[in-house]
Amino acid sequence: MKSSDKKDIRENTLHDQIARRAHELWEQDGYQHGNHAKHWEEAERQLFGPVPMPEKPAYPSPTARMTAENSAKDKGSESQTAAGRKTSRR
Repeated sequence: MKSSDKKDIRENTLHDQIARRAHELWEQDGYQHGNHAKHWEEAERQLFGPVPMPEKPAYPSPTARMTAENSAKDKGSESQTAAGRKTSRR
């Protein structure tokens, strides 16, 4: 058996476990439709526990990175004011 086959079996097994638990939650909830995401997420939480989130990301977010890059580019460059005059930033 190839390792990719083992991975597929493991993923299907996990998926099936979550699906069975989500179905049980749906039954307990009175077969109410429209809550499939809630039941699925609750099943994942019950089976695997909460996923810990790091306090700070290990790398800057794309927005923070772009802001820093743009800030560095803007230093010393010319920009236009609302009146249309060019001014030099210092």
